[in-house]
Amino acid sequence: MKREFYLQDDQSNKFWTIEVQGPAVITTNGRVGSKPRETRKHYPSQSVAEAVVEGHRGHPHSQRHA
Repeated sequence: MKREFYLQDDQSNKFWTIEVQGPAVITTNGRVGSKPRETRKHYPSQSVAEAVVEGHRGHPHSQRHA
């Protein structure tokens, strides 16, 4: 599942996404309307990749924009 986060205020209009595709975690980020920057990290298995993404759920910054 792809999760999306946005930061929109007087000074910012940014986004951040994270998703699992097999054993890879793919994150994208950037300004809304611009070409996103993408990062891929590969893990030993899909279950490990999913555990990494679940770990982000408890991160305090994730709660601000969820």
